[in-house]
Amino acid sequence: MAGYNQITLLGNVGNDSEMRYTPGGKPVTTFVLAVNTTRKNGDGEQSKPDWFTITTWDKLAEVCNEHVVKGKPVLVVGRVKLDEWTGSDSVPRARLSVTANNVTFLDSKVASPAEEGAAVF
Repeated sequence: MAGYNQITLLGNVGNDSEMRYTPGGKPVTTFVLAVNTTRKNGDGEQSKPDWFTITTWDKLAEVCNEHVVKGKPVLVVGRVKLDEWTGSDSVPRARLSVTANNVTFLDSKVASPAEEGAAVF
């Protein structure tokens, strides 16, 4: 049976985007997305963000590098991946990351990458 891995996140960018290039010359841009979640506690409800590391590639990476800035609301559609590694203190670590297929900018006149002709993976 084939699997299906898709996540849709609506939140605010937690840092300015950072673009770099792979040794093969492919652009890759990363940023952090805060998605507020309401949780119940002893005193009622509390809003607390869940943090996601978002990675974009190719044309989408170039567009995100130009337009993704801290505090801006965005809608991200992509797939989830578990990153695992051992820290310098020999403690195993893990985090969920998202490889974005599409990023929609919600507070500006900037067209989404799909509207600009970027490939959707």
